[in-house]
Amino acid sequence: MKKSIGLLLIAALFSACCSQKLLQRYSKLYRVPPKNDTVTNGPAVYASARDIPATAQPNPFVLTDHGQAAYITALGAKTNTLKDFQANLFPDMSDYAQAPSSIDDRVFTKRLLLTVLNHTPYEADRITKVSIRIFLNTNVSNLKIETFDKITTQYQTVDLGTVNQADALSATASASYGLTGPSSSVAGGSTSATTNNPNGSVVTTTPVTTGTATGAAYGVGVSGTASRTTTSQVDYQNRFIALTGYFKNDSLVFDEESQMGLNLTGNIVSDVKFKFTDKGTTQTKTYVAGNLMNDAVVNAPDKIKIKVVPVYEASLADKLDLPVSYEITVRHVINDKGRQTIPESDDEIAYYIIAGTTTTNMTLVTRSDLTVKKWYIGWGNATLNIKDTILGTSGTMLFTSYDNCAAFLRWLRRTPLVAGTIQSGDYKFITSDGSGLATLIANGDIQQL
Repeated sequence: MKKSIGLLLIAALFSACCSQKLLQRYSKLYRVPPKNDTVTNGPAVYASARDIPATAQPNPFVLTDHGQAAYITALGAKTNTLKDFQANLFPDMSDYAQAPSSIDDRVFTKRLLLTVLNHTPYEADRITKVSIRIFLNTNVSNLKIETFDKITTQYQTVDLGTVNQADALSATASASYGLTGPSSSVAGGSTSATTNNPNGSVVTTTPVTTGTATGAAYGVGVSGTASRTTTSQVDYQNRFIALTGYFKNDSLVFDEESQMGLNLTGNIVSDVKFKFTDKGTTQTKTYVAGNLMNDAVVNAPDKIKIKVVPVYEASLADKLDLPVSYEITVRHVINDKGRQTIPESDDEIAYYIIAGTTTTNMTLVTRSDLTVKKWYIGWGNATLNIKDTILGTSGTMLFTSYDNCAAFLRWLRRTPLVAGTIQSGDYKFITSDGSGLATLIANGDIQQL
């Protein structure tokens, strides 16, 4: 008997798609960053303070040549007499009614420019967090922060995109088993038999033997197929702090944080309002003269108006420097594969927290910045003084406006003196050294204090 056994088992296909890693922040994180001076020496912060550009007030003096020509043409068409034309052609830009009650330069606003850089040869590295702290000078206890424009936290939301994920699984298997018994056949045997019949005939027989044996037969077959497909889609967003500012222990702090792929190098600009609290440290009387002309006619001394405008200035020896410190977190990519690709999911990284200070302190303000410009009328060693006849006080007549000082000098030269002097209400105009007022008026010019 000959037996044959066949067994077949096939696993045709088994596959599953790998999950997408678009939202994976990194492939591996090194808890202890390897020493790397190139990374730790890369970040730097630079700080400076600047004045905010003043908005120019529109007036005929700031027009271009063509603009002034058009202004004169339009003005001539709307005035009927030469007197009206001359009165309106050069209006008083320092009107008495517009003069402030006081000038306080102890309160000032500066535009702070904070620059964050990363001097590194690793293109894949980026700064993920920045914290910059500006300390108020401990030697100047009277300096306070009034407010600043970054006190409201700025948030940003970034669309990270849509992620599709599909998983598929399929399998096929089959098996069979068979058994067949032995078979045999024998023909033409070697023994013969002779039979004598009753009728006298003789029959000779040659035997032929054939044999077949068949055993039981079995067959088994298994076949199966399974499949599964799952598809998912998600829209991802990330909300992060773009910039926020706050006060901490008499210091000003700016914080930034980034989302995936964003490097925090660049500029932070903030307008901050400061104040020196030592009121009245330096107080100077200045004056504004108004109502000098009326329809191109010089007004008499009893018609003009004199206003006292006290000026408050902070006492500052030279300049005020503020130290600036920072703490920067750098995401450093270690593996070559991560450096070669733009997506961050295959990065092997380490976070470096780097603390430092700027190489030089930030000069917030200088003494000249807080000094109000003042002008006076003088000639030689003599200056034009103003005397309060009621209080008995006198001093140099200072103006905070060059235009108003020039307008007053023109009025003085067109006003006749009475007994060698000019008096307007409670105020008398005299010279600082007792010399003749007429000589000072005729020869004096405008000088800056």
